[in-house]
Amino acid sequence: MNRVAVAKGLALLYTSMIFLAIAWGGYVRAMGAGLGCGPDWPLCNGYLIPPDLFTDINVFLEYFHRIIAFFTGWIALGATLYIFKEFRDNRKMILSIAVTDALLLIQIFLGMLVVNQHLNQILSATHLAIATLTFGASIFMTSVAMSLRD
Repeated sequence: MNRVAVAKGLALLYTSMIFLAIAWGGYVRAMGAGLGCGPDWPLCNGYLIPPDLFTDINVFLEYFHRIIAFFTGWIALGATLYIFKEFRDNRKMILSIAVTDALLLIQIFLGMLVVNQHLNQILSATHLAIATLTFGASIFMTSVAMSLRD
């Protein structure tokens, strides 16, 4: 597989994971499960893997949202390292992934604050707004990746 195909695939995966995190986060919110793991972050009710993960639906929903976010972060890191290594001379690609990454880092921090502040409404709304910006930036980043040529 050539480097352009890999970059396109990573960009699509990154954007897809952001979409999945937003969609699942909306479901968590709609189900009233935002504090399913309590006000603990990054732990869930004091555990890395909570003992009631499969017996309490709220714990399961919130924990799964955190798992999606965890994998999104690692995919973002991998995509960024690859893009910076293989396309360091493509300013548009570098800038688009850097902006997406910066927004994702803000999003992760806001997610922590939302939990620690017991689902504060202002923080929750800000979390959703930044999620929307992050998704938009990732779509732009993916469109830049799709225009890459070897």
